[in-house]
Amino acid sequence: MIEVILTIIVGIIIGVLFAFFYFRAKVESLARKRGDELGQRVFEQRKAELEGVFDEKFKALLERWKIESEKAFREDALARSRAVLKGALAEQLAPIFKIFGYNPSDARFIGDPVDYVIFDGYTKVKERIEDIPITIVLADVKTGEAGLTYEQRRIQRGIENGRVKFETIRM
Repeated sequence: MIEVILTIIVGIIIGVLFAFFYFRAKVESLARKRGDELGQRVFEQRKAELEGVFDEKFKALLERWKIESEKAFREDALARSRAVLKGALAEQLAPIFKIFGYNPSDARFIGDPVDYVIFDGYTKVKERIEDIPITIVLADVKTGEAGLTYEQRRIQRGIENGRVKFETIRM
């Protein structure tokens, strides 16, 4: 009889332990599941908050950059505009300056692809002051660090290679 009672007691203890571990695992599983859901919700909430903070911060940085850059862009555009105007003015007024080196009456402004065709000596020949050959000069006025354009370099090379001629075209 003691054996039966002992067996029952051992059975009850095993049943209680089994139930304890089973329910404990169930509770932990539910807690993890709820914790995962809660953790995911907290994660998404924190993520949204951080994104909002970053958006605000970077929008402010972008706006500050726009303001600073716009000022620099405007200053650069004004400087370039002034340079272009100075260049255009220099092209038109070049013949009146001593540095031009030719009689202004001999110069004809054409603007493109070069600024001037200069018939050096033309005025003296026209007024019968001298009977000399007229030298033809293609000249471009440059200001600052400007250099010849690609097309102007090709014209210069053509002249240097003697690719110049005079033609009479009759209509």
